[in-house]
Amino acid sequence: MDVMEITSMIVKKFNVNQFELQYSVGVGKLRVCADELIDEMNLTKENELLDSILNVIERIEHDYKDITIQLFSDKYIINQNHVFNACYFTQKAFLNNSNISNRKNIELLLYMAANRQIKIAIDAFGIGIRNLKKGELCYCIISAADNLLTVNEAILRSLKAEEIDFNIGITSKNKIKELSGFFDIADVQINIILKSYGIKKVKNATFEQVSVALNDLLCERMTLLSLEKLKM
Repeated sequence: MDVMEITSMIVKKFNVNQFELQYSVGVGKLRVCADELIDEMNLTKENELLDSILNVIERIEHDYKDITIQLFSDKYIINQNHVFNACYFTQKAFLNNSNISNRKNIELLLYMAANRQIKIAIDAFGIGIRNLKKGELCYCIISAADNLLTVNEAILRSLKAEEIDFNIGITSKNKIKELSGFFDIADVQINIILKSYGIKKVKNATFEQVSVALNDLLCERMTLLSLEKLKM
């Protein structure tokens, strides 16, 4: 698995020999000006802008081969590996015909949430007016072709956007509490994982270490979610 940066977008190339699965994922964040886009698209209100942005993304998906693009809210994103893991399980689900949704975009949100309820996943990780008002949108590109740069440029050009750093991570105890609450992860579970890393005094764990522990626990949830349909 190769990791690199293309401008501000973080890219990982995956080659899963077990499933003969090869693909690349690009994760990034962009800044948009809602007022400028409303004028550019001849719209009258922000609700119309959200639909128009999603339509633009859908058109780009149709213009390029073997890609999936998803805009998402970073409110409950633990770190970049949270997104990469969700992409892996999404790809694997469609390969094994064990997908919950018929759309990869939705399947990706389900794995981000580690929950098979579409409404919960969309409410937590879908974008809304709040994101547009803030002017920052996180996005993910999954591609089976070598075209991430081209697709990324198409997104930036179509949305009159500029890239900004994808600086997602845990930086406070309140964030840990928020993430633990949403994913229903108990402190004792986090402590067990941290101790397995050799961290004897959990209270001394860094935010980065807690982030890794949370991501490991969430990855277990994603694994269980991926097995649910196979058992049916």
